[in-house]
Amino acid sequence: MIKISAIILCAGISTRMGEDKTFLDFNGEKAINLILKKTSESKIVNIIAVAGRNKLKIKQATGLEKIATNKKNNLRSLSIKKGLSLMERGNGCLIWPVDYPLVNTETIKKIINNYDHDSIVCPSSNNKGGHPILVGSNLINSLKKINSNTPLRDWVGQQKKTVLKVQDDWINYEMNKPHEYLKAKRINESS
Repeated sequence: MIKISAIILCAGISTRMGEDKTFLDFNGEKAINLILKKTSESKIVNIIAVAGRNKLKIKQATGLEKIATNKKNNLRSLSIKKGLSLMERGNGCLIWPVDYPLVNTETIKKIINNYDHDSIVCPSSNNKGGHPILVGSNLINSLKKINSNTPLRDWVGQQKKTVLKVQDDWINYEMNKPHEYLKAKRINESS
């Protein structure tokens, strides 16, 4: 049986957005709760959030037991390492930044169905890579050694990977600014 953990990255300070992206609202559901719902529907049971100053608010909104803290929010790779420290041994790891809450559940299931212990599954839509990615269990020790200043994409570029074509534009629709969020919210509400 495949064992997969999910690390939801929520430690950023959302300066360009002007509010915490973790709690952006989509049809009455917060971004983090949408991700939790989709991980649950995809049979992922070991879920870890990596928080910054928002740790207590995440705990209250989600009831998650496993919440790591990264107060150095400019170091995303440090957030990943903090999340990995709470992960169950031997699991693969779905790394999901909170600013991609609208990725379809079917996409997550497809990523999981293509899991390989020795590689990374990287979704791609319209020839553009996106999130979340799934790191095979045999690569976790290498990922734990990543320099906290090194972007994840640099580490991924050095690993064996499977590019998985999906029909889901949400995998590469990052929301950094209010107008991007409002556009995503309108599209999501109309679908």
